[in-house]
Amino acid sequence: MPLISIEKISDKARLGMWQMESSPEKLLENNDCLKAYAQDVANYKSTTRKMEYLAERALLHALFPTDTPKITHNEDGKPLLTNQHAISISHTRGFVVIMTAPEGRLGVDIEYRSDRVNKIADKFIRKDEHADTTEERLTIWSAKETTYKYFSEQNLEYYDMKTEPFTATEKGFLEMRNLKSGGSICVNFVITSRYLLTFASEEMKK
Repeated sequence: MPLISIEKISDKARLGMWQMESSPEKLLENNDCLKAYAQDVANYKSTTRKMEYLAERALLHALFPTDTPKITHNEDGKPLLTNQHAISISHTRGFVVIMTAPEGRLGVDIEYRSDRVNKIADKFIRKDEHADTTEERLTIWSAKETTYKYFSEQNLEYYDMKTEPFTATEKGFLEMRNLKSGGSICVNFVITSRYLLTFASEEMKK
């Protein structure tokens, strides 16, 4: 089944993951909750974007099965929910994740495992950050994407964020400092053979 998991990761926040393993047509055929989006998704030319669009809404239905809200966006492109819950969304090759909570700041990011991050490391890793391995660099990349979403209104640059030293184990967390406005947050990470996931909520902040 494409739904991988729905986890309660704090008192208020939940994290859902969906694996995109079929086609847009199959998703529409097998999920009645998506019928209302058939015309919307037809306007997309990219099959990948069609899959992401439908998988996001199928996962949202799994998170809110009885009264599913709709996804809208503000003028900066940040996703919003019509039921006023906080939401953060990310997708990578084959996966979609959604983090939601009744209120508060959220951020989530998922990246597929690859060494491509080594080619652009100097664009997002500060000289005072520790990143000797591909796993550490990918974790920092993803954690900064999560932190950017968490502080979305600040439009942080990569060098506005600094990770404190950490070990890239299978599961863990790191402290991310916001150098623009001060303070820090706790970013959790999960590393698997296929993807790297990072997430943060206001309840988890340092």
